[in-house]
Amino acid sequence: NIDPAVTQFAARVEVAADADLAQFYPQHWPAEVHVTAGSEVIKQRVVEAPGDPEQPLDAAGVGEKAQRVLGPLVGRDRASEWFKLGSAAVDDAAACRKLAGHFAAGL
Repeated sequence: NIDPAVTQFAARVEVAADADLAQFYPQHWPAEVHVTAGSEVIKQRVVEAPGDPEQPLDAAGVGEKAQRVLGPLVGRDRASEWFKLGSAAVDDAAACRKLAGHFAAGL
């Protein structure tokens, strides 16, 4: 059950390969985004993203990234819950099974 606003937005997104980015591969998996807003085109290229070896993340940094990525999609509380489940699942088989159960249930 996808929100119609998400479907409308996705219809306006175009994904294309850029040969200029191949120079960074395989050490990096860069991306470049172009956003057209009226008559203005805004571009941003990321070669070394947070979490890459050049920008390592500690546990707090991973939690902050989870909030930046997941928070707008599922809310801060649910993003925190998912992060805690995932963190616990790394070292604990029971927590891993619990996380797998959540995924199977559609979180």
